[in-house]
Amino acid sequence: MHGNEVLGRELLLKLAHYLCEQYTRGNVDIQNLIHLTRIHLMPSMNPDGWEKAWNEGGDKSELVQQYIGRSNNASVDLNRNFPDLDRIMFGNEQADYDLNNHLLEGTDKLSQQIQPETRAVMRLIMKIPFVLSANLHSGDLVANYPYDSSRSGVTQGEYAKSPDDDTFRYLALTYAMNHADMGNPDREPCPYSGSPNFARQGGITNGAKWYVVTGGMQDFNYLSSNDFELTLELGCVKFPPAELLPNEWERNKNALVEFMWKVSKSLWATSIGGKRLPLWPRGQEQ
Repeated sequence: MHGNEVLGRELLLKLAHYLCEQYTRGNVDIQNLIHLTRIHLMPSMNPDGWEKAWNEGGDKSELVQQYIGRSNNASVDLNRNFPDLDRIMFGNEQADYDLNNHLLEGTDKLSQQIQPETRAVMRLIMKIPFVLSANLHSGDLVANYPYDSSRSGVTQGEYAKSPDDDTFRYLALTYAMNHADMGNPDREPCPYSGSPNFARQGGITNGAKWYVVTGGMQDFNYLSSNDFELTLELGCVKFPPAELLPNEWERNKNALVEFMWKVSKSLWATSIGGKRLPLWPRGQEQ
């Protein structure tokens, strides 16, 4: 989504290779995951921004990398470009109108110009009933969950609780606790982010409690289609050098796989040749 935050892009490319490799090697855990789950991987939502970051920012200082390639070719931050469904939802709350999902009917009241990349992803979200998703960023190390906007309008420090707050916290902790050190309370905070030490709260944060994002993909996914989406900040450095990528993969591998498993907490029986067979718990041989 942000072209200068390249770690997520590289991790998803590696994840695709890993899933195929482990499947063909007979890894039962990965085979079950693939058989049970429809998996979509989108390594880059902003290829123009990535190309600019690669050509102009990859060898620059971390401070410069904060900006080069962040936006798309039209200089628009795509994670501020989705319809602001939070505003509609908060208005429904004030009117005692009990509707906090499938809110796209109200978007005709919104005025922002939707970019082609954003519109394409919106069509995908509406076409396919996603259950669980994450959008990947870097610049910090934390699992961020809805809501990203505050009810009062303050720009940070106000916890914006959703009706599914417990579930979102559980999903965020799933990623943080399976990451090498996202949830390690002894690690130091990222030096450039100016953020609190998220590790002391389990490596997770409510979006608006951290800082407000208006028009982000996370809340749009949740409020438009009931998809449980997190925003994952995967590392302090936005544009890590290539030699660090293998280590970053190892740091994130277990967390990525465990997060995907949460789309189906229970393994149900399957049918093979008309015979009902149980799917064994993960880690046990059939």
